[in-house]
Amino acid sequence: MNEWRVIDTGFIGAAENMALDKTILRVVNEKKSPPTLRFMFFDKPVILVGYNQNVADEVKVEYCIENKIPINRRITGGGAILMDRGALGWELVAQKDVLPKGPVENMYKLLCEGCVNALQKLGVDAKFRPHNDIEINGRKVSGSGGTEEGDTFLYHGSLLIDFNVELMLKTLNTPLEKLKDKAVDSFKERMTWLSRECNSVPKVDELKESLTKEFSNVLGFNFVYGDITEYEKKQYNDNLNYFRSDNWIYQNIRKKKKEYHSSIYKAAGGCIRTYLIFDRNEYISQAVINGDFFVYPSRLLRDFESMLKNCRVKDIESKTNEFFNAQKWEIPGVTPADFITAIKMAIVSE
Repeated sequence: MNEWRVIDTGFIGAAENMALDKTILRVVNEKKSPPTLRFMFFDKPVILVGYNQNVADEVKVEYCIENKIPINRRITGGGAILMDRGALGWELVAQKDVLPKGPVENMYKLLCEGCVNALQKLGVDAKFRPHNDIEINGRKVSGSGGTEEGDTFLYHGSLLIDFNVELMLKTLNTPLEKLKDKAVDSFKERMTWLSRECNSVPKVDELKESLTKEFSNVLGFNFVYGDITEYEKKQYNDNLNYFRSDNWIYQNIRKKKKEYHSSIYKAAGGCIRTYLIFDRNEYISQAVINGDFFVYPSRLLRDFESMLKNCRVKDIESKTNEFFNAQKWEIPGVTPADFITAIKMAIVSE
């Protein structure tokens, strides 16, 4: 078995964590450090946008500045998130030859399984949700994503131990805002955290130990506790000012702010309310679907929203039909064609 280094960099700031991401990825790729599992924490609430996102689209910048909530940018893609002291971050950095062959979804599944297994060993009924989420009772408790440099990958995730829903809604632009007074409840239908789900919440040290063992099992490595090397410290110090700079944080700025597209469509079984955000008018980056109809199983629409994320606009019809054909479901008076119509109406809305 390969030997991996396990490090815990403690509670530090947003720029510091992002600079460490880049440093460890680069140095492992240079083969000057071993494959690494890092546990990371944030010393205060921070907003992290995905590498390809526009800050103005995703973040309520004025509120964050007024309330001294740092904004930064990950080196990985994905959506904007709130991280605070109630979230445990984990990341794996190693050569790509340890990963399964085939599409990137194979990597997502394998690495998320490590986290799922770790939670299950602690008595938490966690499950993998394609493409790259972990859920408890149908609600997302952990998201993940990755990037690469040379022949090395970095894959990281956030595990919510506790969470401040109200602060998230104050700091991030989200379709759930459109639900006004129902926003908090609508968010809680979709996401959760360990302190909400567990009678006895695992301690952070228990979570780290279980994660280390289960990542070791799925990837086949022996772990050795270590620390940042002197070479990494130099690289980190050289990078840190850049990750604090506006050039890093506010790149990808567009003059026009991203708009929500919405529709209300009356099907036989009730109204379908659809809220969408697009990336470059080609992909759906966020989708929220609600209505006054009855859905069996109750989690069906949450899974449908997950499927729509990153779906090409031109593939909406085929992907929707494929989704509903792949499982058992009942929505009296509402058909897949109704959802397709509702989504298409939202796409062309102003």
